[in-house]
Amino acid sequence: MTFRVENCLTSDFHQEETRVNYAAKRTWPERSAAWEHQGEAETPDAFALEFAAVEQLSVDAEFVVFNRESGESRYFRVTGRDPYRIDPAEPRSPNNSGHAEAAGTADQEVFVPDIKPFISTVSYMGKVAVLAVVAIAAMGFGLKYLRALLGG
Repeated sequence: MTFRVENCLTSDFHQEETRVNYAAKRTWPERSAAWEHQGEAETPDAFALEFAAVEQLSVDAEFVVFNRESGESRYFRVTGRDPYRIDPAEPRSPNNSGHAEAAGTADQEVFVPDIKPFISTVSYMGKVAVLAVVAIAAMGFGLKYLRALLGG
């Protein structure tokens, strides 16, 4: 009879009891609407590693692991591959594309895109337009001169 009691106290029995249902989906750079991976694991970290390996996530990919029993969510970022390494991450807001947020300040800094590429493109297009007008005018005068030379 003690044999059965000892078998119930083994680590296999204990591990079965502590396994929890989890679900995971990507949050950045691609955002998935549905849960991509569901299963059981002992910890959210173990399930996150499993999800990263199964889905072959790239470095810097972010995802959420949802505990289906308690309703808790944890966010992770892939920091390395072969073997996969993950670190906890902060959830990104929909309008946050990776820029740091100034949390808790009343006058938050507004993100303004860099205007230098726009100025460079406009100035290049202006140069091309001027050169095209000069080249067309030169060809017109050249054809006029050639026509006068040939007696036409």
